[in-house]
Amino acid sequence: MHPHERTASEITALWRDPSLRPSVPADAGRRGRPLWPLALVLAAGWTAALLFLW
Repeated sequence: MHPHERTASEITALWRDPSLRPSVPADAGRRGRPLWPLALVLAAGWTAALLFLW
């Protein structure tokens, strides 16, 4: 199954049966996780690889 089809079926199931929806809102730790630490590590690794191979 394609990821888009899976997402569409999950949204449809949540729309048709509201009891499947989460009963409590997500806490701050699970919402909006920053990606910059991962991007910083990847950029440093990429830079090191370029300098090492050059």
